[in-house]
Amino acid sequence: MTSPLDAAAVWVVMPCYNEDGSLDAVLGDVTRFGYSIVLIDDGSTVAAATHVARPDVHVLRHCVNLGQGAALQTGIDYALARGAQCVVTFDSDGQHRADEIAHLVDALRVSA
Repeated sequence: MTSPLDAAAVWVVMPCYNEDGSLDAVLGDVTRFGYSIVLIDDGSTVAAATHVARPDVHVLRHCVNLGQGAALQTGIDYALARGAQCVVTFDSDGQHRADEIAHLVDALRVSA
């Protein structure tokens, strides 16, 4: 049987653009599971992402809006360069539930 991944080996890539109202709650929800998080501010005019004061969240910023695909690629490259064994993309606006991440990781482990 395959051993479970350490939560820190799972990186959650979160692109954001002009998110402000729900961002802190979403980050709090994901961090409670111990995953590594990289938040990519994709050229927002709202500076909320650049003021994230969480030592457990890596914040990257595109100077201009490049689109969700570019933000995801930036985050995935960043996570892989830091040893991610599993990368999960996650919206920063609160539409996804952090407790579902474990189900995704489990499915990947079973199929590997």
